[in-house]
Amino acid sequence: MASGLIPFAGSSLDSAAFAPLAPWLARLPAGTMAGVHLPGCGDLNALFAAAPTGPPVTASGQRLRCVTPESLAGLPDEAYEARVWRSGEMATRPDNWHDLFNALTWCVFPETKRVINAHHAARIAQPALSASGASLRGTARDVLTLFDEDGLVVPCADAGLATMLSGFRWKEMFVDHRSEVQRCMDFCIVGHALYDKMRAPFFGVTAKALLVNVDDAYFALATEERAMCLDQLVAGRLRDPGFLQSTRNLSPLPVLGIPGWCADNEAAGYYDDTRQFRPGRRGNVR
Repeated sequence: MASGLIPFAGSSLDSAAFAPLAPWLARLPAGTMAGVHLPGCGDLNALFAAAPTGPPVTASGQRLRCVTPESLAGLPDEAYEARVWRSGEMATRPDNWHDLFNALTWCVFPETKRVINAHHAARIAQPALSASGASLRGTARDVLTLFDEDGLVVPCADAGLATMLSGFRWKEMFVDHRSEVQRCMDFCIVGHALYDKMRAPFFGVTAKALLVNVDDAYFALATEERAMCLDQLVAGRLRDPGFLQSTRNLSPLPVLGIPGWCADNEAAGYYDDTRQFRPGRRGNVR
């Protein structure tokens, strides 16, 4: 977690939940942080062009470009992900937080977004078919969409904590082992819809968590270095066809239980509310 970020209080892009986006939010036009003015496609394309590691590029080799939905009017219908793959054109609505966060996650996690887009495009081009010949969306696309929208990557250097998380042992993890969580775990939002929800999180907002193993050296990295490390680790997991065979490979995680993300969770009794911290339906997640 980046230093200097405050616990969530009301709607604030300065909260700890937005740590991965902080360097990119700082590069946007004045007024964005206050929600006074959201950047348009031109601003976002300029942000892409100035990226320190180069502008985002799709797995098909197309340079990513934000375009307004109106600019696509009159063109042949094409699935969103298929268009991004084919041309690099990403339909981006003006004054829309959801689409803004989607663009920013391409900056922070370019390899992860490339893999997600490539998987979607391949399955759109050659969809699975039902016995009747109808196209099926398929489990793989469901996993990819869940993570792309509400994904949270949890780098962890303690196998015991990983077992507690996947086993829904919320109070044991966040109260009894809170100091270990703060020392050996990190929580990094990837899903753009989850970022949008965290502007003003509602009771029980839940992420789809992907656990990844790291060593102690990870926690010595700066915020941007952590994001680059996680981008490679997550992309590697998403390339594995076996990982995409079940949505249960993503573990539900009530994000307002994360230390530093909600002032109320300093009290141990906060985790007794089973409306938010539900017991697990299973022992673990593969």
